[in-house]
Amino acid sequence: FPGVFLRGEAISPADILFHIAPWDQYAPPDWDGSRNLLMTDVITAFRSYYTATAFALEAGEWPLWNPYQLTGIPLLANYQSAVLYPPRLIFAAADIDLATTLYVLLKLLLCGVNAYICARGLNLAPAMARLFAASWMLAGYNLTWCQWSLPDVSAWLPIAFLGVEWILQRRFHRGFYALGLGGALMLLAGHPETAFAMGLGLGVYFVLRLALERPPVKTACAIAGVCLAAWGAALLMAMGQILPFLEYLQNTGTLYERPGDPEMKWLAPGAVTSLWVPRFFGASTDGNYWGQNNSNYNGMLYCGMLAWCGAAMLLARGKGGTLRLRQGYALGGAVLIGLVLAFRAAPLAWVHELPVFNTMLIAYHAAFPVFALPLLGVFGLAVWLEQREARTRDLWPLAVPAGAATAVLGGAWLLYAGYIRFQDMDSYVRAQLGLAVLFFGLTVAVFALPLILRCIGRSTLSNARVTALVSSLALCVLAADLLTHGRNLNPTLPAEHAFPSTALTDYLLGEPGPVRAGTGEAAIPSAIIPAYGVEEWLGYDGLYPARIVAFQDALGERVWESPEPVRSVTHVLSNPAYGALFPLEEHPERFELETELDGVEVYRNTGALPRAFLTGAAEVYEDTNALFARMLEPDFDPAAAALLEEAPPEGFAPDAAGAEGQAEITDRTNNTVTVEATTPAPAFLVLTDAHYPGWRAAVNGEPVPILAAYHNFRAVPLPEGEHEIVFRYTPASLRLGLMLSFAGMAIGAAPALRRALRRIRGA
Repeated sequence: FPGVFLRGEAISPADILFHIAPWDQYAPPDWDGSRNLLMTDVITAFRSYYTATAFALEAGEWPLWNPYQLTGIPLLANYQSAVLYPPRLIFAAADIDLATTLYVLLKLLLCGVNAYICARGLNLAPAMARLFAASWMLAGYNLTWCQWSLPDVSAWLPIAFLGVEWILQRRFHRGFYALGLGGALMLLAGHPETAFAMGLGLGVYFVLRLALERPPVKTACAIAGVCLAAWGAALLMAMGQILPFLEYLQNTGTLYERPGDPEMKWLAPGAVTSLWVPRFFGASTDGNYWGQNNSNYNGMLYCGMLAWCGAAMLLARGKGGTLRLRQGYALGGAVLIGLVLAFRAAPLAWVHELPVFNTMLIAYHAAFPVFALPLLGVFGLAVWLEQREARTRDLWPLAVPAGAATAVLGGAWLLYAGYIRFQDMDSYVRAQLGLAVLFFGLTVAVFALPLILRCIGRSTLSNARVTALVSSLALCVLAADLLTHGRNLNPTLPAEHAFPSTALTDYLLGEPGPVRAGTGEAAIPSAIIPAYGVEEWLGYDGLYPARIVAFQDALGERVWESPEPVRSVTHVLSNPAYGALFPLEEHPERFELETELDGVEVYRNTGALPRAFLTGAAEVYEDTNALFARMLEPDFDPAAAALLEEAPPEGFAPDAAGAEGQAEITDRTNNTVTVEATTPAPAFLVLTDAHYPGWRAAVNGEPVPILAAYHNFRAVPLPEGEHEIVFRYTPASLRLGLMLSFAGMAIGAAPALRRALRRIRGA
């Protein structure tokens, strides 16, 4: 990140916005295009998480709910927001751009520091531990995804792995706490698929290591029991995040379906070239990717040449009884199984039909292999340096990865030669192959250096000095290798150019009353405007609440007909370059042009119902299809009667005169909405925010039921008179989850405190 350290820039791909109105008016004069268009998720989903969290914290609330998109969606419960993940506290201490920059650097630093701790715990020398720290911190997987939440999970995998290894070595107390801590933080880190894939890899490693160890049955049961107990403790400690997430899954419209092309779920066969040449198929940052997935999938597989050379040197030593070899064989088996799963190879294709497996992106099964390969490489180098009597012919295992890479890359070149020439990519692909040869040659030189030094120095060079020289060279070669292949992945730009204030966003923020904008009609990507604190009708996330999905799917383009007013979309944006993407000509009386700012027209939707309104009648439809059919009837007036899915409380009789009352929102935060209402007769108060479990309502301090209105919104019955209605989001799943989390921490801490007290007494 030279832009960060040398020029004080922010880590952000927000230069993507300069392709879009209104931000195209704010591009720097020297801007010549965004540097990584694959990072749209970062400026939509993750920026939205960070800003919604910041808005809640500024208001002194827990960041539980995101009211800025899709009429409101869970924030903490969507998992990737990782609200309970401790490093996210950095967003409470700094502005968004600075906090985001520090957070990206922190997660990479944690990957390196924890990898160092893991290596030292595995009895590797400090020099080898530094090498593994650099291998994992700069691995393609972490550099590629460092602005997503995947490396947040990566950061704690070394600690969990160390815990498993300690348990296998019968160091039960240390192992339990390391695995429990690492596992809990992996689960809280915000990417359940990566946590599952890495946990699965750990499980495979554990089984293979246990099989190679062949302990007595009683000991094996004790080892397995401690591992299960540690994972149980980790799950318990993460329940504050897991239970709300499970509740969200029950109320989501995308639980069993992944959006997008199903072919993107797994690694295409050609991606195997990325194990040695991550840019064989080009790269998004180079503007020339021509592979079958996207270049992130390819780049994440690269671990550096040291991983392959060291693994070959270790695993080719034949059957041995040393601990390092048993660890190496178990890691090698886990790597093979993980890659077979990631590429959806036939031998294990059936696994992807199992529950949980069938809901995840298959490519993420590569997560554990890209951790295990660098560790194998460092093991191999460490074992090689321990061989005082090694000879030149002992370097023959290095021919194995060279031969495998030559076969794969040569076959790929022959297979794609015509297309490479057609795309005029000959020189580019040759350059990438040349880099692979260069770094392979340098890595081989690292392994040959001990022989040369010992030959030259004879008895004058100690083994420690040889190790220091070789490890220093290895670190330089490794860093150059990984940084060369990870170049330009993560754009930086001056902080003032990351989500700059615009005339359009300032105008919407200055409008009175709750503003809900229709941004898709101006071809503005979803979830961009919410980063400024402006609500929009659409949104973007990994999961979508089932009710808004059903509402959108059932009404489709006809939402602009009779049902449109109930959406409470106060402003509709339009880009003249694309024409009106809403029925402006069919209903000119409903849309009033207010202004044009930065090339975007702003129309006031005069037919939109207020966010909170009163209606004195109700129609009950237990069948959702019938409810939506009623909304599409030409004579449907959403203000005349609330469409409910269940009958109102017994004894409540709304009166048409109640619709003549007044309702006004007096206060709004992330988690609360306060409405002052006066009604001359019993009526329903309708709030056109999302209906979702966990929302509670009180009228003048007395709890009242919230009814689903128009399928997606909320309604509460009101008697005649003046009332203060407070809606508050307090999910029971969070309360129960936090209780379990604190219980897990207390249960886990008790044995440690008892041992500490015993040591104090003994001293």
